[in-house]
Amino acid sequence: MKSLLIRIILILTVGEIAYLALVNLALNLPLTQSLVNQHRPEKYAVYWERAWSWYPFRVHVRGLSVNGQTRSQQWQADTPVASASVAVLPLFRRTVQVDDVAAEDLAFRLRPRPKPDKDYAATRGFFPPIRDRDPDSPAASRKPRKPGTGWRIVVDGARARGHHEFWVFQVRGAADGDLRATLTYQTRGGPVSVSGGEADLALRHLTVNKDWEVSSGGAVKGVFELAPFVPAENPGLKALGFLTVDAELDAAVESLGFLDFYLRRVNGMAMDGKGQLRGHLHYEQGNLVHGTDLKVSADRLALSVPPYQVAGSGGIAIRMSPDQPETLGIDILFDALEALHRGDQVPLFTGQGLRVVAQGTARVLPDAARERGQGRLALSIPSVQVPDLRVYQRYLPDRWNLELKGGQGSLQGQAQFSASDLSAQLNLVSDDAHLRFKDFRFETNLDLGLKVTGDASGSANVDLSGTYLRLDQARLAS
Repeated sequence: MKSLLIRIILILTVGEIAYLALVNLALNLPLTQSLVNQHRPEKYAVYWERAWSWYPFRVHVRGLSVNGQTRSQQWQADTPVASASVAVLPLFRRTVQVDDVAAEDLAFRLRPRPKPDKDYAATRGFFPPIRDRDPDSPAASRKPRKPGTGWRIVVDGARARGHHEFWVFQVRGAADGDLRATLTYQTRGGPVSVSGGEADLALRHLTVNKDWEVSSGGAVKGVFELAPFVPAENPGLKALGFLTVDAELDAAVESLGFLDFYLRRVNGMAMDGKGQLRGHLHYEQGNLVHGTDLKVSADRLALSVPPYQVAGSGGIAIRMSPDQPETLGIDILFDALEALHRGDQVPLFTGQGLRVVAQGTARVLPDAARERGQGRLALSIPSVQVPDLRVYQRYLPDRWNLELKGGQGSLQGQAQFSASDLSAQLNLVSDDAHLRFKDFRFETNLDLGLKVTGDASGSANVDLSGTYLRLDQARLAS
């Protein structure tokens, strides 16, 4: 019995030594990399600086770099340290299962291949370089799916920690922390999916087109998954229609322009500014859903609706409507503001408390479902100061033959409008208005009320009933 035990130990020892010698020699021969990369060079290429294995089916790698291309995109992933185990039994079921994948300091790059119907001239200078891939290689035409199910590739429980960098099209960013997910892919044009995704990251920076800084830092913690989809049938942004994210955000936002995609549906509104974004994001396959509750504290806030612009400081709340689950609301409240008409140096009014509430579809992806969504805007102006009445001259009908020569006052009112209707009620008052009527100039108390309703559902029409101009205690100046 003792001799048998010794013999088993000896066989295992010799087997381990032989394994270490042969496998580690093969992993570090240049010929091995050449053979691997001759398989499908047009699809992928793998490079590593050093690799070793201490026991069967577990491999450690240093200086790993993988790149490849699909029909429409080129990509590259790099990590200085990685390890993984390969399961043997699933190979008999045409499944490559890689378990316990661990990596550090991931770097990922992705860029599009040129298409005849798309012009990347303005942005291609900001796309990432990809090793050994021609940036001018045109996108390939879609081929019929090959018969058969192909091989199933499963990367189970992959995790990455450390400092990560990504460069996707012209968007670059970096973050520190942990990532975890399981990836499943079916070859021969089959579906790909991601499950069990977890992220706990400290965002370092996020920029677009190299010099437009979107965020200078923050934190992201939550879960994500990607429902099974066929990449060839859902290229580009269409893939986001299968993504689900449920996360807590706390980030310094250097540009609030990301809200433009939503506000531009309401009469071309645009947002700019910077501040701190905090709250909960719940996104499901193209839609913001119940649970989304984000707030922005902005020390610089600008909202433009041509030809007007309101600038100052304030806050923004982004949340789902409690009684309308498919409606997203954006509530903008200015703490301090200055409103200007394009081309004017003197503001229309200054003050605080201006509130803008936009409501519309919760659909985020720019597809047909989003285009069908309707938007509505409500504007509330508290009593704000008018430093110079002359800027309101453009709103007086020429036939009145009345000119505003100066004076100060106040303005308040409210308005609501959508693509089909409009209603507004504004009131401008002053006890120090300087006017000219024909050849006479005088000072007076002014009360100008504007009431407008409109309907564009059929033939467009505007009703000004209720609009008035009242002058009181006029004092002749000349």
